[in-house]
Amino acid sequence: DGISNWAKSQMSESPLLLPSLKFHDLVFGQVLGTGSFSTVKYARQIIKGKTRSYWPEFAIKIVSTQKIEEIGYENSINREIA
Repeated sequence: DGISNWAKSQMSESPLLLPSLKFHDLVFGQVLGTGSFSTVKYARQIIKGKTRSYWPEFAIKIVSTQKIEEIGYENSINREIA
């Protein structure tokens, strides 16, 4: 299928911290910062029945698995997630 085992493991269920938080429940805003293989974006979690001002705020790190694999940085990312 062309997807590495490491990339598949990263696409599995959300790791430890916020397992109930799903990507489709978020509204993304401006970029807060960028690095060599990731971008951090401002996001809010949509809470039905509440106005936007009551939605929880997050900083979401979006990681490029392709760049990580190219530079062989998988172990370091796994430590960062844990």
